[in-house]
Amino acid sequence: MEGRLLSLMVTQLSKSEGKINRIKTSLLNRQSNQAGFTLIEVLLILFIIVTMLMSLPPLFHSVQNTINEKYFLQQYEEDLFYAQSLALSRRRAVYYQYDSNKKIYKITDHRGNVYLQRQVPDDVVISHGHLANFRFVGDGNINRFGNIWVQVNGKKYQIFISIGSGRFEIFEESS
Repeated sequence: MEGRLLSLMVTQLSKSEGKINRIKTSLLNRQSNQAGFTLIEVLLILFIIVTMLMSLPPLFHSVQNTINEKYFLQQYEEDLFYAQSLALSRRRAVYYQYDSNKKIYKITDHRGNVYLQRQVPDDVVISHGHLANFRFVGDGNINRFGNIWVQVNGKKYQIFISIGSGRFEIFEESS
């Protein structure tokens, strides 16, 4: 009986060994059949991604120009309000002066003390006409009315300053 049991065990082992060999062979075949990406496919995908990314900078450039334009106009308006509020709070004249050669505008008092001085960006053109220099008097009104023309990135804006109230408004000029 021992011999028969031993021969049964050997046959079972040989059958199991055959199954194991078949499993190993099928696994090896599966691994060799699985294909990865070729170099050409990877290069093609990289080319498509780079092409898409190259189209983005012009979009960001136009957005940046719009932001700079709005920022300058807002800052300029706030500086005029600042000059007016200084005149009201000190009950004295506050002067606005623009130097077109240096592209600088200043807010000063009657002695020439500078409260504020700003450099105008290169892409901004300010033309004052007869309002290159004016002042806010002690009650916040302006000594004379007029227009200031501002051109930013090809867009023209008119800043109209009223004499009676010292108010000013910004209008975009239509093309």
